[in-house]
Amino acid sequence: MGDPAEAIRKRLHQLGLSQARFSVMVGKSPGWAAARFLPNVEGAVRYMQYREPETLTRLLRALQWTPEEFSQETGIPLEPPSPEIIQMAQVPVVGVVSAGRGESYVEPLGHVEVPQEIVARYGDGLFALRVSGDSMFCEELPYAIPPGAYVVVAPHLAPSLGTWWWCGTRSTTWAT
Repeated sequence: MGDPAEAIRKRLHQLGLSQARFSVMVGKSPGWAAARFLPNVEGAVRYMQYREPETLTRLLRALQWTPEEFSQETGIPLEPPSPEIIQMAQVPVVGVVSAGRGESYVEPLGHVEVPQEIVARYGDGLFALRVSGDSMFCEELPYAIPPGAYVVVAPHLAPSLGTWWWCGTRSTTWAT
């Protein structure tokens, strides 16, 4: 089998995807493929299999390959995911956030279940908002947020490039 990085580059070319666009589709910064993934495809894939399986799923979706096709083209065997029980935690839903022409308001709306891993990773104080409106939804984007979806907010984290964030005041709300 040839060079896995070359197989990925060839596939990106076939799909008409730049490395930057591919990186964003996988949920990473635009320079991720060139700087972190392609120099060590096998190491990155092994890491994703055990630490970021959702990233590996997005990678396969972006490449439009099944796990079997990925293994055949790159020579890197993908182990089937082990069935595991995901522990869930409840996060309070504290209101509704506007997406475009929707409405925003604060009102306790119960709870939404999220994987316990999210609470462990981002700490206490998480809350959820229900999305009202459709300005954050586009079927062509990998991270579109449809109307009625819930977004989980970690209020103690500062926004950073490549992440989703929400901020608001009593009269104005923005999301990006």
